[in-house]
Amino acid sequence: MTHKKTIRIASPSKRFPIDFSAWNFVMFLTLALILLVVVLIQMKTVSLDIRTKAGLECPKLIAPRAEDCTGGWTYKRDTNGCVAFFCEN
Repeated sequence: MTHKKTIRIASPSKRFPIDFSAWNFVMFLTLALILLVVVLIQMKTVSLDIRTKAGLECPKLIAPRAEDCTGGWTYKRDTNGCVAFFCEN
């Protein structure tokens, strides 16, 4: 005589009195939207800050004095891509 053991699985309503599974996706979307808004607000100034700290922001161009260069001044781009005056001797 063999006895088979029966396994009883509790129903989900008995294990969890309140079922939040339907709200998981809504909470995920809400938190993702809040995070997106925070990141976008913070990114407005990051690109300008990075360019300034890396030296990629071009300085204001000031016209040089003619008597400082006997060969004349040439207006062209420097190695950083900024426009500048260069003395041609």
